[in-house]
Amino acid sequence: MAKEKTPYLCGGTFLTQILRARKELTSSAEHTNGQKESLSEQETFRRLISIYQLSDFFGGTSLKPYTSKYKSCTDSLVAYGQFSDNDLHRALDEDIKDRHSKALRMTAEFVQEFLDPALWLQLVRCLLDMIESDDAILANDEFFITPDSAATKAKDISSIDHFYIESFLLGVWHYIIMNRADDNEKGADTYKQWYPSKGNYRGTVGNGIIRELKIESVPLDILHDADSFEGTPTDDEPQVEVIDSDSTTQEYSKAYTQYIEHATIVNQKGEKNVHIDHLDTLNL
Repeated sequence: MAKEKTPYLCGGTFLTQILRARKELTSSAEHTNGQKESLSEQETFRRLISIYQLSDFFGGTSLKPYTSKYKSCTDSLVAYGQFSDNDLHRALDEDIKDRHSKALRMTAEFVQEFLDPALWLQLVRCLLDMIESDDAILANDEFFITPDSAATKAKDISSIDHFYIESFLLGVWHYIIMNRADDNEKGADTYKQWYPSKGNYRGTVGNGIIRELKIESVPLDILHDADSFEGTPTDDEPQVEVIDSDSTTQEYSKAYTQYIEHATIVNQKGEKNVHIDHLDTLNL
């Protein structure tokens, strides 16, 4: 087998960098509550397949070994993930170009649950370096990496320094699905270069990106009303997280907004519990 040029952008190399940007467990309580399982490699892969299929992918008992094969680029898993299914391709392609994209909302949920905001910059740098260094990506290849559903040519990506993390990741994943579903094995040399031995990451991808980058989260109003997007971030937009590559410290502030829908209110008095599943107004 001929040696492939590195780095090579494919599903396995994409998944590998996603896994490197996952949140870390911070307490024993998180282990007890099941967060360790929810952040596992196989669950990460399952969620990416779900985004592609626009529905919840089950995975089955083969999910764990298949995740390892896909990550290390030893198998394209075309049948398992239905990565070459024409109807699924068409559905994703039409959805990502829609201003009310379901895939974008699913990606936003994935980012919030799985990725560490302090590692967004690292992740974007690594993926950008792969895109800009991969000779097999043609200059006029299109990436849908902005929230306004517009196409960006590969040759123009090097001039962009401001990215929305959810749109960027979805756009890269979409490009891989549409163009390299059968070529995951071509990333094997890249993976071996990154991991010459198990668990020993030696990758230098990302070093080729020397321009200052700004990474932030897609504003909530875009996710709920995509027609409000005007293309350029403004000071009036709610900014969940902003990371600049010129920061002089590695300490990143993390801001989260939690919304609780359909809450159940429990009022305990004596030995009786009163459950209220819906409440318009509560006067105390």
